[in-house]
Amino acid sequence: MNEGQPVTITLYVSAADLHNLNPQPTRGQQAELDAYCILGDNNDLSRGKPDPGGDLNTFTSQIYSGKDVTWIGQNIKNDGYRVLIDEISSDAPFFPRNPLTGNGGRVVGKPKEGINNTIDTYTIKFYIDPPGGQPQSGPYHLDPKLGGNDDE
Repeated sequence: MNEGQPVTITLYVSAADLHNLNPQPTRGQQAELDAYCILGDNNDLSRGKPDPGGDLNTFTSQIYSGKDVTWIGQNIKNDGYRVLIDEISSDAPFFPRNPLTGNGGRVVGKPKEGINNTIDTYTIKFYIDPPGGQPQSGPYHLDPKLGGNDDE
């Protein structure tokens, strides 16, 4: 097994389009979120991807014990909207704390030992912060997957 590395998971959002969608998608309306969101990660050992024909909830990122995992939101357009990741939560024991809470629109966690061969669904909770003092929209929820790996 290769030694793991820190992983950054980026949520790319067409923020103005999602913010202005009427009606706003509710939890469980995955097709609407899939139309405006993309997930990616920087793991060059095992780049995250959705299952063939799958939606964002089948996107799986491989993470490593003791190596930071950072979630950041990024607006696809340069129009003043911000994507703020507020919380990461999971039923699996990947992290010492659950949920992990955001700071400045990003969330960082360090997986604990003993996560090898664990795959579990987790929840990304995020908001859209529009320019000009408009109220935020959200929260929005995506439920992708993490694959745990212990370093050797």
